[in-house]
This record gives sequence, C-alpha cells and structure tokens, in this order.
Amino acid sequence: PAVPRPATPSCASFPDQEAAQAAFAAEPVRLALLDGDGDGLACEQLKSRLDPRTGEPQAPPQKPVPPAGPPPLRVPERSALLATGQHFGLATATREETSQLEGALARQTSMESFYDGWDSDYDEARVTAAWRDGRLPVMTWESRPLADPTDLTDYSLPSIAAGDHDAYLAAYAAEVDALGLPVVIRFDHEMNGDWYRWTEVSKSGPPKNPQGSYVEAWRHVHEVFEAAGAGDEVIWVWAPNRIDNLTSSRFRPISEYYPGDEYVDWVGMSGYLRPEDVTRQQPTFAATFDKTLAALRAVAPGKPILLAEVGATEDGSTESRRLKTLWTASFFEGLARQDDVVGFTWFNFAISEAGNTNDWRVDSEPDVLLATAEGLAASGYGFEVGKSFSLRPIVRTAPDPEPTPEPTPTTEPAPTTAPTTGPSPTTGPTPGPSPTSSPATSSPTSTPASPTAPPATPTATPTATPTATPTPASSPAPSTSA
Repeated sequence: PAVPRPATPSCASFPDQEAAQAAFAAEPVRLALLDGDGDGLACEQLKSRLDPRTGEPQAPPQKPVPPAGPPPLRVPERSALLATGQHFGLATATREETSQLEGALARQTSMESFYDGWDSDYDEARVTAAWRDGRLPVMTWESRPLADPTDLTDYSLPSIAAGDHDAYLAAYAAEVDALGLPVVIRFDHEMNGDWYRWTEVSKSGPPKNPQGSYVEAWRHVHEVFEAAGAGDEVIWVWAPNRIDNLTSSRFRPISEYYPGDEYVDWVGMSGYLRPEDVTRQQPTFAATFDKTLAALRAVAPGKPILLAEVGATEDGSTESRRLKTLWTASFFEGLARQDDVVGFTWFNFAISEAGNTNDWRVDSEPDVLLATAEGLAASGYGFEVGKSFSLRPIVRTAPDPEPTPEPTPTTEPAPTTAPTTGPSPTTGPTPGPSPTSSPATSSPTSTPASPTAPPATPTATPTATPTATPTPASSPAPSTSA
C-alpha cells in the first residue's frame, strides 16, 4: 500500500507568525497555502512572539517595500547656475538625435533646448528627463499656440500685460515651482524683428502691438511667476535677433525692448550665416555676432550672454560647404574670446522653403562635423563623453593694467644768498590711468535687403547621413534675418 503523506499544516498549527514563517521559508511549495495573498509573509493573522524585554507582542511583520523608482535628482540651485558657463546645446527634433550627435562629436551637451507654446501645460517630464541626462533645460516659451495652430485666443501683448492670461500663467508657474527643478526660459525671443506676433512692428500696415507693450508684457509675466514662488527656479533669458540685418527704418534699437536688469538674468541673441550673407560679408564670427554683442553689452552691462540660436547654412554646392566649414571654425575661434558668453545652442535642422533647402546641421558634411568636434574640444564647451554635469564658473579675463609712469627726477635748486620761500605747493600726485569704458555701440548702417518672414510650418529635408528628422511644429525654423 502507498505510504500516507503527512497532512499539510494550516496556520492554526503554529504558535505564532514567526514559526509559520520559518516553516514556509523551508518548504514554500508545499506550504504555499500559508501565504494566502502571495506577498511572501505566512499567516499574517497570527500574533508575533512576545518581546522578552517588555512582555508585549512585537510589532506586526512589515510587507516588503518595493523600490521607489529612480533615485531623487540632485541638481544645482538656480543661484549657482547663474554664474556658470561653457554650456553647449543642440536644438534637434528628438532627444535620441541629440544622443547620436553627441557620439559623432565625441562631446556631451550640457543644455537641452525645446519649444513650448501657451496652449500647453508645463512639460515636467521633459525638464526632469533633461536633468536626469545631466542637461540644463532651456525652454523657448512663445506666447502663441503651438500644439493647436487653429487656436484663435487673443495672445496680444496688451492682453498679456492686462492680466487676461493670468489664470494660465499662475497655474503654469505653480507647476514650475512644484517640480522644483531649475529651468532656463527664453520668453518671446527675437522681439526686435517683424515676423512674430509679439513684435511691435509689421512688414506693412499698422504695428502688431503698441510701442512699449513688449516690456509691459514681459514684466507682468515675470511678476506672476514671482508671486507664485517660481522665481527661485527660473533663469530668464531676453534674446533679440541679430541687429545688423535689420536695416529698415521701422526697426528700433533693442534698448527699447529691454525689460530691465531686475527682470532679466541672462541676455542672448540669434545669429546665423544665411545664404544672402555669403555674398555681402565674410564667413566669420565677427561678421555675424560682433555688432549685436556690442549692443547687448551696452544695454545690459555685466549680464551673461547666451547665444541662444546659432548655425550656418549650406545648399549642397561645393562653395556653400566650404563657407560653412570656414564659418564653423571661425565661430569657435571667436567664441574663445568672449569672456561673458555662457553658452550656445546650435540649431540642427534642414529646412525647406520655396523649393530651396537650407541645411543648418552640424553633421551636414564631414568637414563641418570635424570642425565642430575640434572646436568643442578646444573650447571646452560641453562635457567629455562619460562625464557628468558639473558647474564651471564664468572666468572673466581682466585687461592688463596700463603701467604707471615713472616720476621724473628733479635736480636740487642751487643755493642762493638770499632767503627763499618754501616750494610752491603741487596739485597732488599725478592720477593713474583712467579705467577703460565699454566700447560705445551704434545702430548699424549696412543696407542689405529687408528680411522676409519665416514659413509657418517648415519641413525638414533629409540630406547626408544621418537622415534629418522632420522639424516638429513646436520647433520653428530660425527667422530669416538672424
């Protein structure tokens, strides 16, 4: 006859939970019924053994706590970020494309650029992902609908300044504050042109907004963020367009759009080598940036500068490729001489309009990619592959002081028989050299043709490998006058 198997014990067979747990741990398959809810604890209804020190039952067993997900982010404070530099960013269609370019350049970005409109909530996931990858998030925030182009909401500058959008702004700012991660906001950029709805001029007809309304709108948005407690997280960037290509009399000096030092943390600009530029100027950093940088320093002395959008085009011709390569090399040479420039973002898209393609990408040609990689390595912008995000303070190089002239020796006067009066008093020691002031700037007087508006929906066109990803609606093409 078959040997009878021992009966499977129940929880009632054990004096306490610890005994049941020990038996279950020894034979988890045969005694699986002791763990009715499958959480790894047997006979949870039984009392624990008495604590020998107190005579009271010990605390009930605790269920295993699952991992809480990724560890908490440790990021620098906004105050620490304000005085840092050598940031490098790429504006791309996807984060995956950015990672691929980092590999091709053998250089890691330290900024992540993206665009958002006023028909979207704060992109907390994007900001968090940027910091997890060791990148300072830089958001271009445009007071227009980007997710829904059919949105007919009045986003005029007077409506913003009047508080018509305060409910949205307050909720947005509260999300920024609640997330608690620093973010750079470039609000309503290139305001000195005529292609965006937040400008104060038009190509023809009446102005899009009253004069002075841009400053009023900027200040109001800033004040809403401060009231919501988000001021401790935001680095505000005021970034006009390159000025030397805006030659019409309807364009006003950028000083008229400046909100004031207390409302701005960094200043910036957009600057590109465009197809029309190659016929009227040298493909150099100086030709593209110098006049606008001088104007920024005059308007906001001492403010750090972010080159928020940069790039050079080529149309596939041998000559355009040559000029783009020269401009790229010159860009990094010029960048090395700018002590107050804290970073730059390269606009990495190929844009088709009116049957023509402008390829702004750093990997459009092997020579351009090589010039970019060499320039990044030499300049120190961005990070070496495998390095984590770190703060690097802005280092300003002071000019060498002028030497103080040696005093001219004087001879003793010859003695005389008659008494003489004391020496005449002098006017005091000769003062040292006067400090050199910042160079004065003036509005440029070049006469290239007036800019034209960018297309409403640019389309990315694939060229050389790697293939360009189509530009998303939320990432507009660079203005045609940058």
